[in-house]
Amino acid sequence: MRNNIDVQIDPSTIEKVQDRFDADLILFSGSIDNTAFGKIASAVGETRMVSQRNSVVFSLTTNGGQANAAFQISRLLQETYDEVVLLIPSYCKSAGTLIALGASKLIMDSFSELGPLDVQLVKENEIAGRKSGLISKAAFESLHDATFEAFQDFMLRTTVSSYGNINFKLASEIATNLSTGVMAGIYSQINPETLGSDYRDLNVAIAYGSRLADYSQNAMPMAVHRLVHEYPSHDFIIDVREARTLFNNVADPSDELYEIYAAFAEILYNEAADPFCMSLTKSLHDAEEGGLDHDEEPDTEAKVKASGSLDDSGFPDRSGDSESSGYSNSGSNPSDGETAKTSTAHSDPATELHDKETLK
Repeated sequence: MRNNIDVQIDPSTIEKVQDRFDADLILFSGSIDNTAFGKIASAVGETRMVSQRNSVVFSLTTNGGQANAAFQISRLLQETYDEVVLLIPSYCKSAGTLIALGASKLIMDSFSELGPLDVQLVKENEIAGRKSGLISKAAFESLHDATFEAFQDFMLRTTVSSYGNINFKLASEIATNLSTGVMAGIYSQINPETLGSDYRDLNVAIAYGSRLADYSQNAMPMAVHRLVHEYPSHDFIIDVREARTLFNNVADPSDELYEIYAAFAEILYNEAADPFCMSLTKSLHDAEEGGLDHDEEPDTEAKVKASGSLDDSGFPDRSGDSESSGYSNSGSNPSDGETAKTSTAHSDPATELHDKETLK
């Protein structure tokens, strides 16, 4: 079973956002995967049929997903619009951060979160199990530090306890043998093939992120490197203050955007279990067309009504990829004075990507 989302918003609110940014307005909430890319591509295509603006305000709420799909989504927006303004009401983790690297401008407040670019790898012999691509790297770095500390400790203790009777060269040789003996068993458990594979997969995030950032020119130098290497955990919160050390152009939401937040709070502040995508530009156009009778002006009292559906389970707490169906967007155009309705339905299934390069 599914629960319906029923949202009403004054058309003037959408108009104010579009006028302020001179941009189209598209919302997305859900996991980043091939289905999400299909839905967003459909929404962009529908929007371009009714608008020729050069900019887009793209609202993104996601806990992550697949690197390939994230790159495709960001590239689609870059190639369709001269300016991509990424609206981040809440979570925009990992694969969402990859999309952020392709944006010309970020809009964030105290509730907004980016996250590290952390490739999620399939766990061996575990169905649907995943591990962070940073684990092998972190383990190797920890062993490196522990080995050096052991060598240093053995050498200094040998030198001091001998009261100078053992010279530095001999003390170093003794420390080398001791630290090697202690750490050799641990190092022998490291599979070089696994380590190399994990390192290669982390480079996927770097390669995609660098290409998107080079195009947008909004990321600081070394931002991609920092997002991959300098944050200690997959769920590390990159808030608006931290984001300003990574991106050149980070702005606060306007009052008009907070009106959008209020109307769509259910899907903008939590990742939708069943990915939700809607072009408010297309919805506004349909509402205006539905309120026209030949040469009459649009009915300004009409409301844009968005309806969609979510799984019974509601919204997951920082969950990973979700399986979802394809996408179609249909609308009804009621007569003058009635409520204009736009519904987002899900059909035409898209094949999901099953690759190792997944950002979650």
